[in-house]
Amino acid sequence: MNVMAFGKNNIKNVDLILSNNCNLSCLFCNAEKWVLYKWDIKKVCGVINNFLKKWFNSITFSWGEPTLDENLFLYIAFAKKLWFKEIKIQTNLMFSEEYFLKLLKYWITGLWFTYLWLDKRTFISITWNVWKFTLYSEMLNFISNYINEIDINIDIVLNDHIIDNIWDNTEKLLSLWFKNFNYKFPFFTWKKRLEYDLKEYSDKLKEYLIWKNFNFYILYIPTCYLKGLEKYIYNYKKDFIYDFKYSFSLEQSISKLYEKFDECNKCEYKGSCFWFEKGNLNKFKPLI
Repeated sequence: MNVMAFGKNNIKNVDLILSNNCNLSCLFCNAEKWVLYKWDIKKVCGVINNFLKKWFNSITFSWGEPTLDENLFLYIAFAKKLWFKEIKIQTNLMFSEEYFLKLLKYWITGLWFTYLWLDKRTFISITWNVWKFTLYSEMLNFISNYINEIDINIDIVLNDHIIDNIWDNTEKLLSLWFKNFNYKFPFFTWKKRLEYDLKEYSDKLKEYLIWKNFNFYILYIPTCYLKGLEKYIYNYKKDFIYDFKYSFSLEQSISKLYEKFDECNKCEYKGSCFWFEKGNLNKFKPLI
């Protein structure tokens, strides 16, 4: 699932893209199913070492589905040997209980997973997969037993299938003691563009989140659409991505995918806003 994991605001993090391959085909994702790129082990370890030398203290094995890489545990062990402060996995939970316990044994500090919903119909609508719902549900419940042993974050990518019942599902996840959430507006992923009503989505987020006190961030939305929740807009300044061709900051990526209006230059949040998605037919003017 190619929705990046992130560092905490005071942690410099790099998302290391091991592969474009994924074992799901989620409607909001750009992963290339069954396209697996195998990198030389020495090259990957060299890249990990180079980022440590550049004062990165957090690394996330990310993009398509990193658990499909047969050398993942070797890379985790190498990052641990180098004393990275945080070693994380961005995943869709399509693995066994034994695999998860092995991840813990190899000392990952964080697990970021994409929430694909608790009811089967919505799961199928999002993933276009009818066979893996049981595995996903079982793993969701299983990892909830380990929230005190590892930093677990849930990415919720907003779309029309979930926007109207997102609150009930969040409450169910809170009842399982999950406590860290990232609400992400959909964005263009080179292949797919999800059209959505920016104001409708932001109003529904505000309606629910404005009175809540659990840990959450909001991403890929203009700050002016979240009056009262400005402090929950994610700070992306210390996040970087490496795909074995280029190293670039998340800020650089955002500058290519998003644009601002002249009015935005008057906003107090102009240095940290996600702006407006380029080419989106449902674009809105700034609310300032």
